[in-house]
Amino acid sequence: MALIDKTIGRLLIAGMSLAFLGLVGSVLLQVFARWFLPRVPSWTEETSRMFLIWLVGFGGGLAYRRGGYVNVDLLINFFPARLRRPLARLGDLIIALFMILFTWQAWLQTVRMGRRQTSPALDLPMQYVFFALCVLGAGVVLFSLCHLLPGSPASGEKGE
Repeated sequence: MALIDKTIGRLLIAGMSLAFLGLVGSVLLQVFARWFLPRVPSWTEETSRMFLIWLVGFGGGLAYRRGGYVNVDLLINFFPARLRRPLARLGDLIIALFMILFTWQAWLQTVRMGRRQTSPALDLPMQYVFFALCVLGAGVVLFSLCHLLPGSPASGEKGE
């Protein structure tokens, strides 16, 4: 599982890096055009929003993997130390189940609806943008399930 964790993590980091570079490039082009060109390309604002959505889509699972989301551990800290890990795992299981539903609904409603919509400036089917929600959900599901497995780097237990 550590190999899957590492491989998926690297793919998400690569996707995040590309989305970030696209976002920066699009914004820099827009700023340059506002200062030095007679017209600003109409598509730069739209692409920067799309790259930002994909940046969040790729980064969601990585943020969960690294503990970057807000963690409500105040309640867990009231329990004895021996119960904290099982309660944290229960939280991971609840998050995994919720994000499975989230991903399923994102696919059924948002991505499929995006087939009928296009972006105004690029005339791009919005399903390609909305699919970032599925990537986000799948990343959080994967890493929350990794937290549940004994011996995984995120579980806090040492492997065999």
